[in-house]
Amino acid sequence: PHASRRKKMIKEYPELKKLMGHEPLTKYIVTSLVYIQLHIAVSLRNEAPSWNSLGTLRWWVVMYTVGATITQMLFLACHEISHNLAFRKFSHNKMFGLFA
Repeated sequence: PHASRRKKMIKEYPELKKLMGHEPLTKYIVTSLVYIQLHIAVSLRNEAPSWNSLGTLRWWVVMYTVGATITQMLFLACHEISHNLAFRKFSHNKMFGLFA
């Protein structure tokens, strides 16, 4: 349905053609998100969740808010990368999608 819908939209609104194509900032944003998520994982690796410490609250808040938000952003980025929107070459997008 993507291709037929795209053709229909371009036929009706030709100015949309200017907005199509790869987005060069995607690779930098995704790389930053992966780095942040790995940094959080390494930083909190020794804070095992237990029910009798304040560290547990910090662990849950960080994982639930920051970690889950970054995971969702990376999920959406993988979708965009699967449409070859991060790089011009298909093979680069495929490798970057595996990284993300």
